[in-house]
Amino acid sequence: MIAGVHYVEKVRENRAIQAFVAGVSAAVVGVIAVVSLDLVPQALIEWRTVAIAVISFFLVAILKRDVALVAIGAMAGGIIYASIRRLT
Repeated sequence: MIAGVHYVEKVRENRAIQAFVAGVSAAVVGVIAVVSLDLVPQALIEWRTVAIAVISFFLVAILKRDVALVAIGAMAGGIIYASIRRLT
């Protein structure tokens, strides 16, 4: 790690690499948006699944909670919901 610090500083100063990283970041956001929009009709099928999505968005976007923890919580909520739905 200590040996890599020198290279990290060189990357931070290199405008070409910074421009490349900015472009890649924008592309990744675009891909995530397209995939998300493709999955919405299949994922948001009832008011309960919409509630899980809205609560997750609120936790991440408004309360700035950790995305990984919110994702784990949303998965747990979905599994619980599916288990209860299967029993009825």
